[in-house]
Amino acid sequence: LYVAGRVHAGSSFRLGTTATAGQVLTTNADGIGTWQAAAGGISGSGTAGRVARWSGASSIENATIEDTASFSRVNNQLIVTGSATVTGAGGLGTTYGIRAGSITVVTGPLVIPAGALSDSSVVAADLADGAVTSAKIADLTIATADIADRQVSSRKMLLTSTFTFATAEAANATNTWENLPGLSGSFTVDVQPATILVNASVSGGRTDAGGAKAQIRIVIGGAVADTVIGFGEASVPVSSDANRLSISATGGFRATATGTYTVRVQFRSGDDAGAWGTFRAWNRGITAFWTGGL
Repeated sequence: LYVAGRVHAGSSFRLGTTATAGQVLTTNADGIGTWQAAAGGISGSGTAGRVARWSGASSIENATIEDTASFSRVNNQLIVTGSATVTGAGGLGTTYGIRAGSITVVTGPLVIPAGALSDSSVVAADLADGAVTSAKIADLTIATADIADRQVSSRKMLLTSTFTFATAEAANATNTWENLPGLSGSFTVDVQPATILVNASVSGGRTDAGGAKAQIRIVIGGAVADTVIGFGEASVPVSSDANRLSISATGGFRATATGTYTVRVQFRSGDDAGAWGTFRAWNRGITAFWTGGL
């Protein structure tokens, strides 16, 4: 039967007797219609409040992202490949690693609870008092921006020291300052600012008649003009081998220029008012070191 116009079949029509429920009417290239199974269907199921994800070419299932009327939550690791901006007062409650990008907190706090930092990062135990050691800093460096002036200034710490000890007698019968033999040293300060610390001690006395009084001082020079950074004195009313003087001095200097610095100890008999006989120095030592950053 060929109909040149429109065919109206009321509320339904029947084509053939071999159709199966759910099939659709499909034609071939000649316009001949048959009942066939629907192609390209999607299978799978999900849960209310969960975002769907493709589990196959034509199937879906629940994703780890929840989307409720109040919030959205990722129940797995969140990998940011670009940048993320967080707004609002809630901040980030829990984070399991942030990779290949950055998070900019515009408003609100960034909250990272205990146990959230891992994967070769700083774990919660490392944040305890005194727990962060050099072994937990990858290359032993500290970023410049993290360090305030006059602290561990942006570089690796260096500690260079010098020490001398002498026992040969050295004598001074005047109140003019003279270098004490054996108590001098030098080192090169190659970063700045740096701090130079010096400690000196001298044991001596007066063997001629009368009481003993003597003074020592620490002088730093070389890269800077001679500068006195430490002073000490001692006295006894009557001189004898049992009344030796023990004199010590400590000094510090902030080096703001690189170069070779010299450190020496000077001594004299008496004080500015005059000499107290001949002061003889015996056992004596000096320790000097500088510390700075590299």
